[in-house]
Amino acid sequence: MVNVKIQNWLEKLDIKLQESFAESLKKLAQEFQKEHNIVNIEKVYALLGIKKQYITYWEQHPYSTQAKTKKKKM
Repeated sequence: MVNVKIQNWLEKLDIKLQESFAESLKKLAQEFQKEHNIVNIEKVYALLGIKKQYITYWEQHPYSTQAKTKKKKM
């Protein structure tokens, strides 16, 4: 409940504490698209070697990682 109130307060004041990886990547792709006059944003993602589905996943799972933790064998 407290987090929701804080988040609403920050949004009202247009304060962003941290931008997510997916949001940053989307903004950079849009800037590149405009700069190079590319019609389809998915072509920009293809140049980056990613798919739009990946960005959707990262938006839905902001704390996910691909790293695996290794356990030490004794």
